[in-house]
Amino acid sequence: MEVVKDTMIQSKNYFIVENNLLTQMIFERRMFLRIDSTSGLVYRYWEDLNGEFLFHSLNAEVGDTIPYPLFPEEPYYILMSEEPISFLDNETFIRNYIENLPCGCGHSLIRGYGLASAHFNEFGGSDDNLKGCVINGVLHGDTTFVVDVEEDQNPIPTEYKLEQNYPNPFNPSTIINYQLPVAGNVTLKVFDVLGREVATLVNEEKAAGSYKVEFNPASSIKNLSAGRQGPASGVYFYQLRVAEFIETKKMILIK
Repeated sequence: MEVVKDTMIQSKNYFIVENNLLTQMIFERRMFLRIDSTSGLVYRYWEDLNGEFLFHSLNAEVGDTIPYPLFPEEPYYILMSEEPISFLDNETFIRNYIENLPCGCGHSLIRGYGLASAHFNEFGGSDDNLKGCVINGVLHGDTTFVVDVEEDQNPIPTEYKLEQNYPNPFNPSTIINYQLPVAGNVTLKVFDVLGREVATLVNEEKAAGSYKVEFNPASSIKNLSAGRQGPASGVYFYQLRVAEFIETKKMILIK
């Protein structure tokens, strides 16, 4: 797993954690995690439920359990043991967790370093172990085993954003780009200078990502008068709405 970015969701700061290929088979490609530094609790935002739940506790004691979010009576993580360890020439502590799932998954955390190991018994089994890391710009251990990092050609946006249309001014059509850091119900509408809605370009549930929409007034604007030769030139406004996010921009149609 790799922390790739951070983002704001419902006025709270989350880290975007992306999983490797194997864990993608079992879990989602990415997770949104938030750490409460005062309590040591880790929360996960679940897009499908549009809310967060307790995901982990960094201050758990041996034998403590973390409830499964959908079935609170069932334990999710169980802290099995905590013991001293010499890791990368430093004396610290390791915590071993097991997940109460049929796959027999588990992981370990090392104080001062974070996730140290993870194992999965699904699909033939897999064990990943921390060999090196960079913390606050300081190299610990060996990172030479990382031979190549493929650039993500479709990165997940970190914020809501509505781009200025292009070209602008335009005739006969223009392109509007927007991006979503999380899934949600999206509406993208066009209004005239009197505030009247003249076109709906998007009105549906969208996954997180970047999108492009073409606006052609001749085919998109509603209720054109029978005798009018196409839509009127002038100023129009387009507005993106997703959850609590609203942004409006101006565009100009010329003839």
